[in-house]
Amino acid sequence: MVDILNTILYGATGVRHWWTLPLIVALIHLSLERERLLSKHLYDSYVGNTAKPPAAGECGEAERRARTLDGSCNNLEQPSMGMLGYRFSRNSAPEWIDDGSRLLDPNPRDATNKLMVRDTFKAAETLNLMSVAWVHFQVHDWMSHKRGVGTGEFIHVPLPEDDPWRPQQTEMLIPRSVNDSQSGDDPSKHVSFANEQTHWWDQSQIYGTSPEINAKIRTHVDGKLKLDDEGLLFTDVDGMEVTGMKQNWWLGLSLLHNLFTKEHNSICDYLKEHHPDMDDQELYDKARLINTAVNAKIHTVEWTPAILSDEIGYIALQSNWFGLENTFPDQKLLVDTLRATGILSHPSAYGIVGNPAKFYGVPFSLTEEFTAVYRFHPFLPDGITVVDSATGHPINGEDIPLIDMTFRKATSIMHNYKYKDLLATFGTQFSGAMVLNNYPKAMLDFTMPYDNPPTRIDLSTVDMIRDRERGVPRINNIRRSLGLPAFKSWEDLNPDPEVIAQMKTVYKSVEDVDCLVGMAAEMPRPPGWAFGDTTFTVFVVMASRRLMTDRFLTDDFTPEYYTQEGIDWVRNATFKDILLRHAPELKDLLSTVSNPFAPWTFK
Repeated sequence: MVDILNTILYGATGVRHWWTLPLIVALIHLSLERERLLSKHLYDSYVGNTAKPPAAGECGEAERRARTLDGSCNNLEQPSMGMLGYRFSRNSAPEWIDDGSRLLDPNPRDATNKLMVRDTFKAAETLNLMSVAWVHFQVHDWMSHKRGVGTGEFIHVPLPEDDPWRPQQTEMLIPRSVNDSQSGDDPSKHVSFANEQTHWWDQSQIYGTSPEINAKIRTHVDGKLKLDDEGLLFTDVDGMEVTGMKQNWWLGLSLLHNLFTKEHNSICDYLKEHHPDMDDQELYDKARLINTAVNAKIHTVEWTPAILSDEIGYIALQSNWFGLENTFPDQKLLVDTLRATGILSHPSAYGIVGNPAKFYGVPFSLTEEFTAVYRFHPFLPDGITVVDSATGHPINGEDIPLIDMTFRKATSIMHNYKYKDLLATFGTQFSGAMVLNNYPKAMLDFTMPYDNPPTRIDLSTVDMIRDRERGVPRINNIRRSLGLPAFKSWEDLNPDPEVIAQMKTVYKSVEDVDCLVGMAAEMPRPPGWAFGDTTFTVFVVMASRRLMTDRFLTDDFTPEYYTQEGIDWVRNATFKDILLRHAPELKDLLSTVSNPFAPWTFK
């Protein structure tokens, strides 16, 4: 049904790119596409094997009413679904999974040197640095593959003869991803990997995934989390903040970990005011539910529309949360008619949150393809100039290079500058664009200080290797696997002759182009969008799925679990509200801002 309707829609309009369709027709197309992708492009990594998911504990009353640390018991029928250690699934059918035989073909370091290294900073002038920090903050909640640090298991990437790292070294050593091989796995099937975070949207980067970490962040009084006398996260023995997850730490993460820790405590105060009988554990559990739902809402209806900055993107994302019925109230009759005829799915018409969960016959976990398309390192700047939040004037007159905003240096910056000024800095300065030759140089020659031994890497090469070793198809096969037309020529991928000439120095044909390079190269894009249709197609299926499978955002998004005050808090909250609650001095600067992920301007 969906395929037939899509064929009729395209045939009737005669267009090549769906985003050029009339608005309501484009929205119908997106609804049909989501239904097609959810119905046909979800593949469980445990199916066909006797290998088992991790064991979950008993789901008692406490686990039923609150998010658990390890993510178990979100689904009460399959308690291990999506928990810590559960495998990543796939959007690509098994026949499309790369077998790893071309791990070094072509040389990913050569691709980096010629196609990814930043020549000049290419700004995304519709996005600020807060948007960069935000996406990294989210990724730390969702996904982390185990690296074989300390195992001696390395991928040896030979350095080209003209490589800038020569003559000091002739190869780059990249610790392998540790696969989740079990004796029950069918050896003919693709390799699978387990998540070191929970797959759920549960802010585990704040709250931790183990009792030990969780105990370190909590006061155990009135449900609150620990903050020091400056109102900031405590500093740990490693020189970084005490929080749920701090891998690849930098200043942007510090800003948001602090912000949502503060927000958790504000929610606790509000709940305590209305429910003085609640004890510490209940206040903590309710505040986490509320804080997490607000975070998911901001990502859905504010961050993603900033990344997909046009009318189609805005309405589509608002309808994911609220439904077209509420996003398009003047079109209620049309929406009801399209729903009744089956052209619009229930989530499109009435929204996902607060409605029944839906799994499409496949247990939930995030996918390897979703991990691959969330690689946004070109968004990072080369550095920042800290500005006064009242005037916009530079505070010290010097840029802080990106490399000096990482790990314990980030924590030092948090204590050396005012929080409001750092927020203003991230709000007013541009992010980078997701295009070729825009990886910040600091990320292309970087030593992981906490590895043993410390590992010298470049993130672009690592990103390509990660996709290849985990079986993520090259860009054209990703498109084929998702039911999209393949790029038949270089010009289909990008019509710019200079870009084509550049790519031909690395790849023999468009079939060889890596997912990472293809995402950066893909043109044209819908006006105002930060990336192309391939990336967006994975977003379409997975952005909806992680909402519609989460018990606490669907069936149990109710006053019984959240309290009525909590439901109202989520419904009314915006990112701007949170910023002003914890940095009220930004009121004038934010007075004309409708979306805080777009650049703020001083008056």
